[in-house]
Amino acid sequence: MRRSNTQNLGQLLKDFVRDQRIDGKMKELEVVGHCQEMLGQTMGRYLRHISVKDGVLYLDLESSVVRSELMMLREELRARLNEKMGEEVIRKVILR
Repeated sequence: MRRSNTQNLGQLLKDFVRDQRIDGKMKELEVVGHCQEMLGQTMGRYLRHISVKDGVLYLDLESSVVRSELMMLREELRARLNEKMGEEVIRKVILR
């Protein structure tokens, strides 16, 4: 027997994520993946940890040379990540 109150599963999941207010955290996790992709394997080897908290992207680096290189490129990295996400998710990039 078919129910008359059928709904799209994708739409139900979007509504659930929005109602539970976890969409911001999911976007932050997506940014971490895009950041690793943009930095590539060469710079990725020197990353200890990537995290996002309250719109701030934290990059923990092992190499001071890579840190100084990224220091010059951090605004470009921020702009490219926000462009990839379609909205401003990252407000600031901090290198440690």
